[in-house]
Amino acid sequence: MRARLGGLVPRLRILVDDLAGVDIDRLYKRELAPAVLMMWILHRLAQGNAHLDRDLQPHIEVLRAVEESASGADDLYGLLGYIGKVSETSAQDLQRVVDQLGPLAKEVAVTTAEQLRAEGQAGTLLRLLALKFGPLPDAVIKRVEAGDRTELEVWTERVLTAGSLEEFFGDS
Repeated sequence: MRARLGGLVPRLRILVDDLAGVDIDRLYKRELAPAVLMMWILHRLAQGNAHLDRDLQPHIEVLRAVEESASGADDLYGLLGYIGKVSETSAQDLQRVVDQLGPLAKEVAVTTAEQLRAEGQAGTLLRLLALKFGPLPDAVIKRVEAGDRTELEVWTERVLTAGSLEEFFGDS
């Protein structure tokens, strides 16, 4: 059968392209979508970087291209979320980068900052609940992680006075 099908039988090879060793200048020479290029740049620059605002200046045009792309909002959410989780650069310093971009980037930056704050608040709340009530059921963890900003604020105050998880959530 193989002989009869000849060239119609696919022969696949896996090509490994290790970009971890490629410097940023060489990344620019590849034909990468702006969001992909920026993600690789961030993989090189962002981790633990306290001066990412300064280090992103040579790449501001790539960020502008991301913002202007068809999937700009989604791509910016991913990029800014990554920056917020791995960079040590202050929000004030990062704001200087965002200010050089358009209104979409500013909107995404505000939303991303709110999401990161909520994640941090939920994480802190879960640690406090575990200290007070012991190991937490998965349902409690999921409920806190899914809480909106208003719920998280109410629960943060209530953690001090609640005598049970039901009381904490206001279910009793």
